[in-house]
Amino acid sequence: MILFVTTADTDLLTADRAVQGLPGEFPEVKAYNPANLATEEEQGEILAAAGNADVVVLRLLGGKRAMPETFDPLVRLCHERGIPLIACPGHQEWDQELVTACTVPPSELDTVFSYLIRGGVPNFQNLFLFLSDSYLGSDYGHEAPAEVPWEGVYHPDEADGMDAETFVASRFQPDRPSVALLFYRAHWMSGNLLTIDALIRRFEELGANVLPVYSFSLKHNPEGDGQANRTFSEILCGPDGQPRVHCIVNTMGMSMTDLDQDGATFATGPQVDYLDQLNVPIIQGIFSTGSEADWEKSDLGLGPIDTAMSVALPEFDGRIITVPISFKEEVSSNSPGQNGKMDARLQRNLPRTDRVDFLARLAVKWAGLRLKPNSEKKIAIILSNYPTKDARVGNAVGLDTPASVVNILNAMKDAGYHVTDIPADGDELVHRIIERCSNDTDTLTEEQLRLAAGHVSSREYQ
Repeated sequence: MILFVTTADTDLLTADRAVQGLPGEFPEVKAYNPANLATEEEQGEILAAAGNADVVVLRLLGGKRAMPETFDPLVRLCHERGIPLIACPGHQEWDQELVTACTVPPSELDTVFSYLIRGGVPNFQNLFLFLSDSYLGSDYGHEAPAEVPWEGVYHPDEADGMDAETFVASRFQPDRPSVALLFYRAHWMSGNLLTIDALIRRFEELGANVLPVYSFSLKHNPEGDGQANRTFSEILCGPDGQPRVHCIVNTMGMSMTDLDQDGATFATGPQVDYLDQLNVPIIQGIFSTGSEADWEKSDLGLGPIDTAMSVALPEFDGRIITVPISFKEEVSSNSPGQNGKMDARLQRNLPRTDRVDFLARLAVKWAGLRLKPNSEKKIAIILSNYPTKDARVGNAVGLDTPASVVNILNAMKDAGYHVTDIPADGDELVHRIIERCSNDTDTLTEEQLRLAAGHVSSREYQ
C-alpha cells in the first residue's frame, strides 16, 4: 500500500484522477490531508496507515509544522520499521527538516519531488508507478517527470495549450468589456474547476469577453531564470505591452507584491511595475478554505486564515475586496478504496451561485467603465463624519482630507471628468457641505434641511 499525505486538497483530487488510469490490479493508495483531520483520533489514522504501508510520501506546505502532533511519531515509526519515507515540501524550496527525515537516497527523493512539483494527472500516475516499481516490487514501468506549463489559458470549450494571442483573436468580440480571471494552476491540474467554469459562463452570459488564466504564482517566476513572470508579460499583456483586458478578477490568495516594512508596510518589487503597467482594476474573488455551512453559522463570516490570505494581504496590491464565491465541500472519490484503488476524503471547491453572479456583474461593470469616456462617468466621494459633528466632517487623524478631496477634483477635471465649481480649498469645501445639510443635530437648521440633496424617511432608513 502507498500512503500519500499532503496539505493540498488539489493534490488529493489530482491523485484521485490519476489512479483511475492505473492498471486494475494496482496496489491501494491511501491519501490524507492532515489539515482536514480535526481530532486526535483522526490524526491517528495516518499513523495506523503508515504502519501498514510499503512506502510513505509526505508533501507538506509549512514543513513538519503542518503535522505538529503526528510528524515526529510518523518519522520514528518509519525509521524503526524500515518503511521508506519520502518527505517533500509543498513549495519549490527544499526544507532541511523534511530532507533529514527521509529514509531514501537523495536521487529517489529528487525524483518524487519532481513529479509532485510539476504536478498534473500524468505526473501523478507515473509517481505512483515509480513508487510501486521502486518499493513494492512491481514492474509496471514509468516515465520520467514531464514538464507542465506553469501558467496558461483555460476555457472549458477549448483544448489546453492555446496561447493568449490565439485565444483572444478567436474568442474576443470587439467593443465588449473584457475581464481576465486568474486562478491557481493546481485547480487546473486537478480538475477543481466548478467555480471557475461557473464564473466563465456568467461573464459570457453578461456579454463580456473573458480570459481565464491559471498560474503557479503571481509573485515569482517559478522557473527561477530571472525572466519576467509570463502571466503578466505574455498573457495579461499583449506584444505591445498593453493590457488585453479592462478588469481582472483574481481568485489567488496572498499579495502578489513583496511587502516592505519601514515604519509603514507597503508593496514593493517588480510586480508593482506590472500593476502600474496594467492600470486596470483588480477585484478579489474569495475561495474560502472552509465549508459554506460553517461560514453561514459563523458570526465572523470568514475565518482568520481566509481573512489574512484573501482580504488583508491582497489589499496591499490595491485589490478591490468582494465576497466569498466558493467553499470547500467533501465529495466522494471516483476511485473508492474498497475497489482496490484509492482511499481518501476529498474536498472540492463548489460555487456559491448568488455570489458568483454578484462578482461577475461587479467585474463587468468595472470593465465597462474602461470603455466609457471620463466625461460620462459619475463619481461619488464619501467622507467620514464620526462623531456626527460639523467639526468632524472628513475627519482623519493626521490628514487633511478636505484638501485632498479638492486636489482629487482638480485632477479629475484635468483627466476629462465633468467637474465644475471646484472649491478653492478644503475649508470652503467643508462649509459648502454643511450648508447642504449636516448630521450635527445641535446646529441643524430648517434651511439646511431644505437645501439637502435628498431625503430618506426614517422608515426607509431602517
